[in-house]
Amino acid sequence: MKKNNQNEASQKSKKPLYKKWWFWLIVVAVVIALASNPDSSGDPATDPAQDSQGTTESTAPDALDLDVTFSKDFRNDVTGNWRKALVSTGSEIQEYALAYYQEYFAADDEVHVIYNFGLNTVNCLTVTGNILSINITDYVDGEEHDAKIACGGTYLGSFQIDIETGEVLYSSFDK
Repeated sequence: MKKNNQNEASQKSKKPLYKKWWFWLIVVAVVIALASNPDSSGDPATDPAQDSQGTTESTAPDALDLDVTFSKDFRNDVTGNWRKALVSTGSEIQEYALAYYQEYFAADDEVHVIYNFGLNTVNCLTVTGNILSINITDYVDGEEHDAKIACGGTYLGSFQIDIETGEVLYSSFDK
């Protein structure tokens, strides 16, 4: 009789699979894995690397052969045209400026500020006609957090690059 009671008790204590906590943990892990599909379209609604504010963080080298953290938003930007990018490389800006322009500029009235923490420089990129202008300043601690103080360091030099040919038309470093 005792054995029969134990059998009944063990059958009653067996929960269905869907009522076990570890089952739901596995289900959630699978859903998260499917949601982070690397074959996404780049749309913020479907791309986990891009959030609703338009910030993209790439962890693998992009077409520039650089890791770039790009943001369409820049605190205290009163024009709405300022963009911010963070890189850490030993490469000089003239080596990748045109590729950056082709990949990240959505319109020629934008002002892009690239913070290069590898060289402690700030590169301010603007476009006039067919010319990509780059002004380089030294980095001032914390300036990447506020558009009002961006590019406020000591002027180091500038470049002008023809967008169609990629030719450096002017370099203040050649003087």
